[in-house]
Amino acid sequence: MVHEKAAVATLCVSNPTRSSTSLDVIWNHPASSVVSKDPSVTVVSAGSSLRLRIDTSAKTGSTHEITVR
Repeated sequence: MVHEKAAVATLCVSNPTRSSTSLDVIWNHPASSVVSKDPSVTVVSAGSSLRLRIDTSAKTGSTHEITVR
């Protein structure tokens, strides 16, 4: 799920099946900076799109969030 307001966007990801310990996500959204993120979210690369790695091993289907500007 993506929520955008003004120049800020938030991506929320979950893995309710718990079938893997991590998720790789490419978010086609330009970002100049990370406003906030859960510790489970790693920014692999940024620019015209964001490449994220989300560690889902510690949470049982919970939501992981990153907010960018």
